[in-house]
Amino acid sequence: MRRLAVPRLNLSDPAQADLARPLASDPAFQVRYELLAPLSRLANATGDCAPIVARFKDPSPIVAMRAIDVLSATCANLDEAVAPLVEWADKLGRPEEVSRWHLPSRALTASRWTGFRPSSN
Repeated sequence: MRRLAVPRLNLSDPAQADLARPLASDPAFQVRYELLAPLSRLANATGDCAPIVARFKDPSPIVAMRAIDVLSATCANLDEAVAPLVEWADKLGRPEEVSRWHLPSRALTASRWTGFRPSSN
């Protein structure tokens, strides 16, 4: 039920934002995944993408990849998002360091709109 309600939250409303705080650490990855929709709407309205960037560290790769997808190039604090994206994308050039390719490849696709470029090895 939480998963169905989360995308409809309006995080610019303080009461609804209070409801969303515990959902960021919900045990169900589906709830954390769905929370990215209202976080993205809030980031587009405010320019603050820190809550989305925080989801890069989610224990579920699908949530972290969704966070990369909803990150907006118009974020005022995009620089803090670029460092982990570059780190992940650079791992594609070092296959011995990559046990799973999903996050690094998703980070590389983000370079199309963020303007970062992985380093040359």
